[in-house]
Amino acid sequence: EGEGEGEGEGEGEGEGEGDPLDTDGDGVPDATDPAPSDPCTPDGNVLACPTGDTDGDFTPNGSDPSPSDPCAPNPDALLCATGDADGDGVPNGTDPAPGNACDPDPASAACLGGGQDEFCTGQGPAVNVNDGSGQAQCTGQIAQDAFRFAVCACTSIVQGGSQLLTDSFDSRLGPQGSQPVATDGHIGTNDQLVMGGSRNPQFAVGGALRVGGNVDIKPNSSVARELYADGNVSSCGTVNGEGFINGNFVGGTILDDVHIDTSIYTVSGTVGPPGVVVPGVVPSTNPCPCEPSQLIDVAGITANGATQNDNDNPAFTTLVDPTIYANPAVESPADPLVLPCGRYYLSDVAQDSLTIRATGRTVVFVGADIVVNSLNIEVADGAEVDLFVAGDVITQAASRLGDQDHPAAVRTYIGGNVVFSANTILGGNTYAPAADITFGAQLDVFGSLFVNSVRFSGNSTVHFDSAIREAGSECPPSEGEGEGEGEGEGEGEPPCSTCFDATCRGQGQACLVPEGACGPCRSSLDCCAGESCMPDGSCQIID
Repeated sequence: EGEGEGEGEGEGEGEGEGDPLDTDGDGVPDATDPAPSDPCTPDGNVLACPTGDTDGDFTPNGSDPSPSDPCAPNPDALLCATGDADGDGVPNGTDPAPGNACDPDPASAACLGGGQDEFCTGQGPAVNVNDGSGQAQCTGQIAQDAFRFAVCACTSIVQGGSQLLTDSFDSRLGPQGSQPVATDGHIGTNDQLVMGGSRNPQFAVGGALRVGGNVDIKPNSSVARELYADGNVSSCGTVNGEGFINGNFVGGTILDDVHIDTSIYTVSGTVGPPGVVVPGVVPSTNPCPCEPSQLIDVAGITANGATQNDNDNPAFTTLVDPTIYANPAVESPADPLVLPCGRYYLSDVAQDSLTIRATGRTVVFVGADIVVNSLNIEVADGAEVDLFVAGDVITQAASRLGDQDHPAAVRTYIGGNVVFSANTILGGNTYAPAADITFGAQLDVFGSLFVNSVRFSGNSTVHFDSAIREAGSECPPSEGEGEGEGEGEGEGEPPCSTCFDATCRGQGQACLVPEGACGPCRSSLDCCAGESCMPDGSCQIID
């Protein structure tokens, strides 16, 4: 037997490594995370962030059943390769512009108008103007470009009464008469002012006067802004702006500078003060955009409306049959025709009377003519209506077209001729470049006229609504707008044909007269009526 005791001591060392602590699970170690308990900082789109959107499908991670799958729960999300975000029928993965319904196919249903919901929220193009470009255009932009003058005539303006007066107001600030009279009421004609009475008439132009021919108006006439004449000025009254005369300046007073080729023409009228004669060639130009390539294709728009419309809206069944107003023998079709927001097509209208009442953002296409005794167009507060008529509009009795307090909200485009009764009240903007309109009595127009020719038989006043100049402000951006860089070869500036050309304006430039190219303006003649050429080469309205 034996006993024994023993003691021992030992020490050991070891090394090991573990994952750095990441309290919030956002993939950033606490040691370098500026907010270690917030999974949405520093990156708000990581999977751990409930408000982020890791897969870019516009569904927050916290409510996304598959936060790393861009096709769930929305199979048409922009980043889903098999989806169709713009609804043009081309999958996002092969669509060169998956957010643009007009690329690659400008004839797709989505490009030609989109859905009713999109249209009614002010985001969708209303119609496709079949002008060869295949681009859909918003009705607001169409109106803003079309109605630049209080009166614009492709040929002549005949004043058979003793006076024609224009002025302007802004319906967004209140009705006409509730605000100071403004000077945005321009008159333009591509031919000349014709004297329909025994004496030359008096003009009180609350804006610019641009005439593609001779000017001979009463000495007590007045022009608030510039005068352009592609011919002789025998008498112009008093002009407060500049004068651009491609002819002899015989009589009248122009208070600002007079541009005239003194090597050919004479100046015997009064210039200034403070204006002076500015020698130089004044080019010939047409004030109103009446060339075929410049006109709105009303027939094409209405043809498009025959197939792209909301007549089959299940919540509105009045126009399931677009021919309902075409037969005067049909008993009692709805009158008034109350239209909620949407686009509606009628084959033609042949009734004793018809009242169209718009309660929202409304477009009406008529494939042929409107022939009625009485035609009335009404808009509810905040509503607007665009009426496109492929053929003629003929009324035979008292009619009221539009809203005198909100003319910018009513736009009528007519492809054929127009016959208005003597006691027609116009409270909107009328575009009828093929029409020769005669007003047989004293007339007050609230809005504007764009016609082939117009004859005023009595004293007449046109109150232009300047709100139409912003009608396109809520339209989607035009195709091709943006910024970019590139290399290439070319000559000259981009071509243009109208003073409001979007390309020129987007560059802060003007459409030069007569070159038809974008560039810094040289005088107010390069600008739209009523605008001034600024030192930086842009055109601006100066009150």
